[in-house]
Amino acid sequence: MKKKIQKSICAIVLCLSALLCACAGGDTQPSDTEAFTDENGTSEQTNESTEQAPNGEITLEPLSPTKTQAPAVVVTSNLNENTVLVAGICENDSTITVNGEYTKDLRVSSYGEDFVFSVEVPKRKSDTLSITAKVDGKEESKIVSVKVKYDSEAEDTGLFVTTDGRICQNEILDDLYHSDLFTRNETTLIRKLAQDRVSDCKRAAGKNVQVIYLLVPNPLTIYQDGLSEEMKSNIETDDSRMKQAVRALDSVNGVTVIDLTSVMNKHKDENIYYYTDTHWTELGAYYGYVELMNEIAKKFPSAAPHALSDYDIKNVTVSYTDMMTYAKTENSGMRETAPFLISKYTPLAPYDAAKKEEAYIWDFTNEFFAEGYSSSKIDNDELPSGIILFDSFGLNAISFIAEHFSTLTCQTIWTYSVDYDLVEEQKPDYIIELISERTLGKLLSSK
Repeated sequence: MKKKIQKSICAIVLCLSALLCACAGGDTQPSDTEAFTDENGTSEQTNESTEQAPNGEITLEPLSPTKTQAPAVVVTSNLNENTVLVAGICENDSTITVNGEYTKDLRVSSYGEDFVFSVEVPKRKSDTLSITAKVDGKEESKIVSVKVKYDSEAEDTGLFVTTDGRICQNEILDDLYHSDLFTRNETTLIRKLAQDRVSDCKRAAGKNVQVIYLLVPNPLTIYQDGLSEEMKSNIETDDSRMKQAVRALDSVNGVTVIDLTSVMNKHKDENIYYYTDTHWTELGAYYGYVELMNEIAKKFPSAAPHALSDYDIKNVTVSYTDMMTYAKTENSGMRETAPFLISKYTPLAPYDAAKKEEAYIWDFTNEFFAEGYSSSKIDNDELPSGIILFDSFGLNAISFIAEHFSTLTCQTIWTYSVDYDLVEEQKPDYIIELISERTLGKLLSSK
């Protein structure tokens, strides 16, 4: 029964995310009724050095000490009529070079042994791309060819690909360009709602309750090197919704604001955000958890976070992510490898993600994500109690956080207003809201 519930919630997560993004991708394979057709198809790969494994997976040629392995294209998919996503595998840490009739000397970096890029194809045209890979200190690989084409029936997915292989949503560019700044009235409302939260929690609990907002930046707030020159020219640095939210919330007595932007920038050379998903990895979530628990440990020393040395970092191949879903490539063999943290200690909170051999971005083996509210309990009077509200970034973080609370109750995901009946019942020391930059608009309506 539990597995069925977990699968159901996973499906709901993907469906709701897709609805919120309001994007639908074109078919991975071209339609037979397209206005423009090509006798050779859309993704014919002509690479003599690439072999097809018995189970259908694509493999690379044997590794050479002098020559870079030739890359292998796994899938092509139209992100809109004339933008085609191309994904594949290659030798670790390769620079991929792409040339065609309409694409000249495009260079993209692989993320480990995987790569993604996109190309533009004019209306009613096709293009044969020549793709090579090169690792520092080795010769360039053989050429791999793949055909891409304009697809008149492809719907706009609302996605784009950076030159460092990150698949991103167009809508988060508003946060980067700061074209969605809060008005003065909105920042006043954010401040008032936070004040109300503090006073309402005190009234319900019969004591002072510390309110913490843990704010997680968007990936593109941290990683901007892969943006086009045009996109970079539109970036504003004077203000942002994140800075406005921090100023408004920080002015309220009883509220602590933790803006993770500087922390994520400090660790940006580590694999802290997915390339093919909108969320942070478990390693990124770990660094956010450390900042939160360091703050709480000022009052509750026993709640100090675990050191990174308390975990083994296991790189796991992930083949089902939200961006793959939006791009309609989730069943294509497209993948990426991401770090998962395996605790060396015996976890006190109910969490068994560390035992997996394959991973999903949203790990519903976690006890927290059953239907309705859920709680973790640890018999230790020196630990605080808390209630946490969270968006989808919480799914990789709460397992760390719960290890340091005598009771941690999770409200249902994407619930942004406090349940004051629950506060009256549990009388928590902390109300924590973990919210991502792209979701900051919820601060205007949550109490």
